[in-house]
Amino acid sequence: DDAQVRAFERAAVAVRMPLRVVRDTFGGGREAYEQRMILVRPDQYVAWAGERAPAYVPTLVARAIGR
Repeated sequence: DDAQVRAFERAAVAVRMPLRVVRDTFGGGREAYEQRMILVRPDQYVAWAGERAPAYVPTLVARAIGR
C-alpha cells in the first residue's frame, strides 16, 4: 500500500539515494519473486523482497547502498 512505499521513499531521501517506484501487476513472470514488494539495486541485485515493508526500512535502505 502507499504507506509502505512512502516508508521506502522517506528512507531513500534520508540517505540521498535515488529511488524509482514502479507499480506493476503481480503477473507476467513477476510472481516468481513470490513477494509483492522488491527493492532492486541499479546493478539488478535484489536487496530485499517481502509482502510488507519491514519495521527497519531505514536500516535496510542504508545497507542496500553499503552504509
